[in-house]
Amino acid sequence: MIKGSRGRSPSPLIFVKRVKGEKLNMSKKWYYKVANRSASSVVYRIPELNIRRTFAPGEVKILSYEELQKLSY
Repeated sequence: MIKGSRGRSPSPLIFVKRVKGEKLNMSKKWYYKVANRSASSVVYRIPELNIRRTFAPGEVKILSYEELQKLSY
């Protein structure tokens, strides 16, 4: 069990690296590289932000801090 998981199974998504928004030609926000560490696809929806993401096994995507914060609730 991962520290802080409170009895739930650990998330298949893992934080890889923080990237400054200016380097990505985006607004001055923090973005994070997130990888799917499972052997299967991961799909999630955030209706408030109108986002639906699909991660293939081993895929890495760049997500905003705001999106990661919404996923934690």
